[in-house]
Amino acid sequence: MRCRGTPLAVQRRVLGIDPSLSATGYAVLEEAGGGLHALVHGAVRTTTATPRASRLLAIHDELLNLVRTWNPTAIAVESPFVAENVRSAMVIGEVRAVVLITAASANIEPCEYSPAEIKQVVTGYGRSDKQQVQDMVRRQVTLDSEPTSFDAVDAIAVAICHLVSSSRKAALGRLAGSQAP
Repeated sequence: MRCRGTPLAVQRRVLGIDPSLSATGYAVLEEAGGGLHALVHGAVRTTTATPRASRLLAIHDELLNLVRTWNPTAIAVESPFVAENVRSAMVIGEVRAVVLITAASANIEPCEYSPAEIKQVVTGYGRSDKQQVQDMVRRQVTLDSEPTSFDAVDAIAVAICHLVSSSRKAALGRLAGSQAP
């Protein structure tokens, strides 16, 4: 996890993002009443017929709209997976840059989590498949509607990972503080 955002105690609403040029998954989760609630989830879809710069702008505009509408205290994004396909990795890097710019424009420090870290937190196993992640997301989050794509499910998982990880980190910080001489 890489994160230096706002104090952990106030991070109760998070925008989770699964970056992709064709379908960037997003989800806004809120921790309330002892549970996790999905306020909105979906995917920003773009087509190959549209120039890449316009596709990136569409992703930025939609993410910025989500930030303005839902006022998250944190933005969590899946960190890059080192793949054999260099071109795909570069495109994902461009989308991640859009996410980072969106976070910076909203004055929110983004938090990054690896795919294995997200799966470990959500399912208990860092090599879970997409179906296992989807099943655990359904068990852990109150959803008003079913996610229509794995992109949205992955974004929900990113947000879960952040909420759980930041809560653990805050608890450990309190424990360490209470044991100080």
